[in-house]
Amino acid sequence: MKSFIVTLLLILIGIACQKKEQTDPSSALAVLSSLVDNGNGTVTDSLGKVWLKCTYGQVWDSSTNLCIGTGGGTTYGAKSLEACSIAGFCYNPETLSLDSGAAFSACDKLSYGGFTDWRLPTRYELAGLAQSLVNRDIFLISFPNTPDDKFFWTVNVSEIDQKLAYTVNFSTSDFGKEFTRTTTTVQYVRCIRP
Repeated sequence: MKSFIVTLLLILIGIACQKKEQTDPSSALAVLSSLVDNGNGTVTDSLGKVWLKCTYGQVWDSSTNLCIGTGGGTTYGAKSLEACSIAGFCYNPETLSLDSGAAFSACDKLSYGGFTDWRLPTRYELAGLAQSLVNRDIFLISFPNTPDDKFFWTVNVSEIDQKLAYTVNFSTSDFGKEFTRTTTTVQYVRCIRP
């Protein structure tokens, strides 16, 4: 099984290197080695933060180590959630962080892997995770079936307009870039702890 995984990684890295964004295979392996697949649907990064392998709404399949679910297209069962049902009414004005709403609650109320301290990532954590993984192809090795048709919420609201919250894009064209979106739009969620 281990040799199969190593072979698969090398194939995927090779594919990633043939894409428009060239990636040196040794640097791709170095990036991937900074992540630890915990074998339980979570991934630990080099800072010790634990990420859910799957987007909120997907289910981790232990037999394939993939994120699966129902749904059409490339969502693989991921659920889209609003940050706030009324724009600008689900954040703490002192910290400029979401403190209620569907996206916040998706992580805050989550019990997974024996832990209940899941939360929405900060904009720096989520963008940093994307940037540390070079490109979408390499990202998908650790976070399979991540949808790319919408952005992912962070806990941070805009300093300029609190009806907007920061999101990070995981599509090939804008991989790892931050954008602000109205908090009443629906986007995806990836939870982190601690």
